[in-house]
Amino acid sequence: RAILGNPDVLGTGSWSQMLHNDFWGTPLVDSGSHGSYRPLCVASFKLNYLLDGFKPFGYHLVNVLLHSLATGLVVKLARHLLPAGRSGVAIAGLLFAAHPIHTEAVAGVVGRADLTGCIFYLLALLAYIRHVRWRQWGDRRQWLALAATVLLAAAALLCKETAVTALVVCAIYDIIKGYAGSRDKHRARSLGIIALSLAFIVHCRLTLPRPATLFSTADNPTARSGSLWTRFLTFTYLPVVNFKLLLLPDVLSFDWGMDAIPRLGTVCDRKVALAALFYLALGWALWSSCRALVNRQQSPVRPSGSKTTPNASSFNRKLANKLNLARLLRTTTTNNNDSASINYNQSFQGAVVGKKFACHWPLGTVGDGASKEKPFPFTTLLTAPADMCSPSLSSSSYASSSSSSSSSSTSSSCASSVRGDSADGSTDEPCLPDEGNSLHNSPAAALVMSVALLALPFLPASNLLFYVGFVVAERILYLPSVGYCLLVGLAGRGGRVGRSTKPFGPRRRQLVLVCVGLLLIAYSAKTVRRNRDWADEESLFRSAVAVNPPKALGNLGSVLSAQGRYQEAKEALKAALNHRPNMADVHYNLGILLQNQQDYNEAVESFRKAIRFRPSLALAYLNLGTSLIALGRCQEAASVLREGTKLDGAGLRDRAAHENARISALLQLGNLYADQGKLQRALAIYREALHTLPERYPPQGIYHRLGDIFARLNQWSEAERFQRAALEAQPDHIAAHLSYGTMLARNSSRTSEAEQWFRRALRLAPNDASVHHHYAEFLSSQRRTEEAFQYRVKAAELAPEDYALVMAAASSLRLLDRKLEAERWYRQAVKLRPQEARAHTNLGAILHLLGRTQEAANSYREALRLQPDDLTTLSNLAKLGVPAIS
Repeated sequence: RAILGNPDVLGTGSWSQMLHNDFWGTPLVDSGSHGSYRPLCVASFKLNYLLDGFKPFGYHLVNVLLHSLATGLVVKLARHLLPAGRSGVAIAGLLFAAHPIHTEAVAGVVGRADLTGCIFYLLALLAYIRHVRWRQWGDRRQWLALAATVLLAAAALLCKETAVTALVVCAIYDIIKGYAGSRDKHRARSLGIIALSLAFIVHCRLTLPRPATLFSTADNPTARSGSLWTRFLTFTYLPVVNFKLLLLPDVLSFDWGMDAIPRLGTVCDRKVALAALFYLALGWALWSSCRALVNRQQSPVRPSGSKTTPNASSFNRKLANKLNLARLLRTTTTNNNDSASINYNQSFQGAVVGKKFACHWPLGTVGDGASKEKPFPFTTLLTAPADMCSPSLSSSSYASSSSSSSSSSTSSSCASSVRGDSADGSTDEPCLPDEGNSLHNSPAAALVMSVALLALPFLPASNLLFYVGFVVAERILYLPSVGYCLLVGLAGRGGRVGRSTKPFGPRRRQLVLVCVGLLLIAYSAKTVRRNRDWADEESLFRSAVAVNPPKALGNLGSVLSAQGRYQEAKEALKAALNHRPNMADVHYNLGILLQNQQDYNEAVESFRKAIRFRPSLALAYLNLGTSLIALGRCQEAASVLREGTKLDGAGLRDRAAHENARISALLQLGNLYADQGKLQRALAIYREALHTLPERYPPQGIYHRLGDIFARLNQWSEAERFQRAALEAQPDHIAAHLSYGTMLARNSSRTSEAEQWFRRALRLAPNDASVHHHYAEFLSSQRRTEEAFQYRVKAAELAPEDYALVMAAASSLRLLDRKLEAERWYRQAVKLRPQEARAHTNLGAILHLLGRTQEAANSYREALRLQPDDLTTLSNLAKLGVPAIS
C-alpha cells in the first residue's frame, strides 16, 4: 500500500503534496492518517516509479545499494570509535553487512525508510566528528560541518521517526571526547547549538498533525492491558527480546504482534529475572566505563612509584611546544639560503602508564643559513599526560612535501602510541599530539558510544516513553544494530575497559577471532535462508506460522485463495480462526473464498461474523449483500447494502478503501433496483453515489449506469450525455462503448455511427467475449445473420464457461442449419448446467433433427425429470413417437 496504492508515488499529485501526506499518501490532517511522516523515503519510491514503473528489480536494487552504503559508513564510524587496529573495524563491518536481522529492511521494499534513516543518521554523526576535529584546530570549516550535522539529522528524521536521537548521540560523543582527555574550550558552544537545533527539530515534528488512534489492540495488546504492573513488566522485558534477536537471530518473523510475545504478570516469571540480569550487566558496563573516563579526566596518569616534579612538568610543556613547532616546520618551504635541517634518527624515550613510547622528533637547529646538523644534547625519560601522544603518524609523513594538504594528512589512519595497543602487537610507534579525530586511546569511551548507538535509536520504538503500534519489529533494529556490531568489534579486538588497554594474548586472540568467524558464518547462512523466506508471500507467511500462528495463517490463506488453491486456503483460514476467533479480516477472506465457490450460505455466515467483530468493515457489507442477492434474498440484501452506505470512515487507517467500498455498495444497491425494474429508485441511488463520490474514485462507472437508466426511461438526450461523459472520463471504457453503440442502434439513422462504436470496442478489447456478443446482437438486428453467428461463436470460444453465450452460439448455428456444430455447444450448455431443463430440451431437439432418436428421447426424458410439466418437451417427445417413461 505504501507504494502500489500511494498517490504520491503514482504521480497523481505534485511533488510538494508529499510534504502534506503520511507514508501511505493519506493527508496528515485526515483522521485516518497513520502519522508516519517520511517524505524523503516516499520521494525515492516516486523516482523508482518514474524510472521503471512497478518492476520490482529496481526497488530491490536500490535497497541493496543503500545497505552497501550503510555498511561502508559503519566501517568509517568504527575507525573513529574503536581502539586502533584493523580487526575490530573489520568485525563490525562484516557483522553489519551479514546480520540476518537486516533482511526485512533490505528485502522488504518499504524497509527503505530504515535504510535511508540509518544512512543520514551515520552521516550526521560523522559530520559532527569532523566538526569536533576542525573545532580543535580552529578551522573555520567547523561551522560547515556543524550545519551539515543539523541538516543530516533533520533528513534522517524525514526518513524514519526513530532517527530523532541523532543529535543526542552527537552530543554524547562530544561529552565523552572531553572525558577521554580532549580539552576544548568551545565544546559548550557546540553542545548549546546542538541542543537548540534538537529542540527546534522536535518542535517542528510535534506540530505536525498526529492520529487520534495509533494502533489496534491486535498490533500491541500489552498497551491496552488494564494492569499497570503487566505493562511495566512486559515493556521492560521487550528490550531483552530485541537484544536477543541481535545476538541470536535463530527465530525471525515478519510480525510479532498479537500473542507472539506473552505478557508478563508476575515477578516470579523467569523472564523478569532475565531482564534484571540484562539491565544489571548493561549498567555495570556503563558504570565501569564512565568511572574510567571520569578518573582519566580528573587525574593525569603516572607510572607507578614516580613523582612529578616541577622540572618534569616544565619540560613536558617545552616538549609540547617543540611538537607544535614540528607541525609548523612540515609546512615551511625552503628558499635560497634559508633552510631547515632536520634529523629523524634521534628520539625521546618516555613512559606512559608504565609503558615506553617513542616520539620520533626532528632534532637539529634552524638558524641563519645553518645546514650542519646538531644532535639534541640528551635523551631522557619523562612523565607525560596520557593524551599527549595518542594517535600517531609514521615518521615518513613528516618528510612529505610542503604542498601536501592538511586534510589528507589528518584523514590517514593513526596507530596507537602505547606499546601492545596495535592490531599486530607492534610497539614504539611514532606519535603526534591528539588531533581529535578518534577515541582510539579509550576503549571505555568506545563502549559508551557503542551502547549509545544501540540504545538511543531503539528508545523511541521501545514502548517505554510512549506506546507504538507494534510489540517487536525487526526492521526497527536496523539502526540500533550499528551499536551492537561496534560492541562485538570492540570485544573481538580484546582488552578491558579501564586504564589498561592491553589486548588479548596471541592464543586468546586467535580463539576470539575463530569464534567471531564462526559467528559471521552462522549469520551469513541465516541471512541467505531468510532471504528465501522473503522471496514470495507464501514462503514469508509459512516461515512465521510457529511465531504468530493467527496472523501468519490468515495471510497465508489469502495468498492461497488468490492462487486458486481453495481447499488449502480454507484450511489455513479456519486454522487461523481456531487460534483467534475474533479476526474480522480472516472471516471476511473466508467469506470471499466461499463466495467464489458459490457456497453463498456459508459465505453469508462468514461475512456476518466479520461485521460483528468489526462493524466498520464496509467491504463485508458489500459482499454480504452480493451473496444475499445470489440467494434471492433481495429485500434483505437491500437493507444490508443501505446500512453499508451509511458507515462513517472517521479514524480508519485505509480511508480510501473504505470510501471505495461504500460507493460500491451504493452501486450494487442501484443495480439491484435496476434489475427489479425500479428504475426511479436506481436513478436516485446512482445520483447519490455521484454526489458523494470520493476524490480518487473513477466516475465513469456511475456515468455509464446513469446513461443506461435514462435509456431505459427513454430519455435519450440524458442517456447520450452521460454515456459521452463516461467516455470522456475514460476513453477506453468498454462498457460505455457498448451501451452507447446499443443506444445509437435504436435510431435507424445512426446505425453506421453505432457500428463504429462497436468496432472501436473490438479494437480496444479483441479478447473480451461481451464485446463480440454485443456486436453480434447488433448485426442480428440489422439482419446480417451470417456475420452475426461468427461473432457469437467467437464469444462462446472466449468464454466457454458462460452459459448464456454458449446457448446463444448454439441457437445461432441451429438457425443456420449447422446442426453438428450446434450439437457441440448444446452439449457444452448441458455440461455447464446439468440441472437446467431447458438445456436438455434443446440438446434433445438438435439430436431429433439429426435423426438420433434414442439419444433425443433420453435428453427429453431428463428434461421432464427436472421439469415434468414443460409443454415444449412433452410436444417434442410426442413427435418423436416414444413414451415419456421408458
